[in-house]
Amino acid sequence: MIRKAVVMAGGLATRLRPLTLATNKHMLPVYDRPMIQHVIETVVSSGITDIMVQLTNTFAQPVMELLRDGEPFGCSIYYGYQSMGDSVAKMLRSCRTFANDEPFLLMLGDSFYRAPLQDLDKPAPHVWVMPLQEFDDPRKYAEVRLEGGVITDIAENLFDPPTGIVQTGAWLFPPDVFGRAERLLGATRDKEVKVRHLAREYARTSGMGATLLPPESFLDLGTVEALYKAQTLMREHALGKRSKT
Repeated sequence: MIRKAVVMAGGLATRLRPLTLATNKHMLPVYDRPMIQHVIETVVSSGITDIMVQLTNTFAQPVMELLRDGEPFGCSIYYGYQSMGDSVAKMLRSCRTFANDEPFLLMLGDSFYRAPLQDLDKPAPHVWVMPLQEFDDPRKYAEVRLEGGVITDIAENLFDPPTGIVQTGAWLFPPDVFGRAERLLGATRDKEVKVRHLAREYARTSGMGATLLPPESFLDLGTVEALYKAQTLMREHALGKRSKT
């Protein structure tokens, strides 16, 4: 069972400007609580209570003031820091000691899951995927080739012809991900190595396990349209719970 998680909560959030000109995007509200709180609650409800939140110099303090040491959310929260969030691979550097040579869950801080993650006992590398259908803008997502429950390739955006199955915002990575990230950084001219690049490296060399989620289980909250959709879903869920009491 995976015991640790790293949550990426930095970056410039250019897709959400001007909302993010004066705040960290992970503090934007999703119905009744900040985006990052939804993410932490998903991780904890999935069974992981040791969490490192990775921050950058874009309004890090409000996130720390909200989450504190994690006690209000039933977990222990630690913080990592990189001055700029231009590359997930660079941000991973400060997580190596925390991971302590164990597999870990990596989750993006703008990930909205409608249920706890299952299959955390699966061997790493592993990723949660979903049929996107008409739920969100497909240009935001990386498509995967899924064969017999194994990811064999990950596109930069969409395959031609498209598969309809996309990565969501959570991955299980083995301890060698740090070495792979450094090698990719050395081979990439612009030095921006995203999670999809790391996952593609595993998929193409050794295959990557996958859990197929039901449609409409996940949203990338990096756009105003997705934020609005998540707000609506959370409101409907809350009203539905109230009507049953």
